[in-house]
Amino acid sequence: MDCNLTEASESQQCFAAFGGPIVFHLPADVNKTTRIQRNKNVIFTSAEKTVRREHEKYRNIQYFKNGTLKIDKASKNDSGDYQLEVYSTTRELQKRTNISLKILAAVSEPVVSQACLSSDQMTVGCSAEGDDVEFTLSLDNNLLIQTRSAENKGASNVTVSLYGQLEGNLECDVHNNVSREQRTIQLTSCKGVFSVTEAVMACVIVLLLGLNVFFGIKLLNKKKSPTTVKEDDAEDEIVYSAVRVKQLQ
Repeated sequence: MDCNLTEASESQQCFAAFGGPIVFHLPADVNKTTRIQRNKNVIFTSAEKTVRREHEKYRNIQYFKNGTLKIDKASKNDSGDYQLEVYSTTRELQKRTNISLKILAAVSEPVVSQACLSSDQMTVGCSAEGDDVEFTLSLDNNLLIQTRSAENKGASNVTVSLYGQLEGNLECDVHNNVSREQRTIQLTSCKGVFSVTEAVMACVIVLLLGLNVFFGIKLLNKKKSPTTVKEDDAEDEIVYSAVRVKQLQ
């Protein structure tokens, strides 16, 4: 995470964690003048064991005799291009290095999840917060996916479809250039789990069976009703006839 400029080339990429310190390791020759500037504003100059802070924003710079320059509490505004210049005792420019500094939010502890879609299919996922997060998802040390989130994205996730009967240690490793976190969960099989489609089909079948039984009973009662009426009418007719015969006698 420190920016080592002791043997700097023409260009160099450096990173620092948001809220943490920015540390530059400068060339250690105190007999030479070292200057750091940004957007043509000189923010630090060292000359013959003396230190001058020439930009108001960087009054909190700490310089140590071993050649270390430290700026406390990095913010996103500190990201950008810097220049390191080294001058000889005769004030001749000996070296210039372009520094690209990037301030990143550290990654959070990942959240690992499992969801059963059916007994034969599941999805596993991993989510985390942070900038430029790289995900590595593996099952029992076998790589499932390795991907990187969009640049400077605050929160991101990955999802993978797997066979539903798999089991083992599901590990998610997340990191960027300033931090690293990981988490492992026990992956369980989806044995006996119905999918949404299977559940809907089961409900439909039960409903159809219920309707068939209901209408079957109703139809059976309908068929019995006329016969019952005819039998009742016949009994009434017999009684009526018996009464008439008795009256005639």
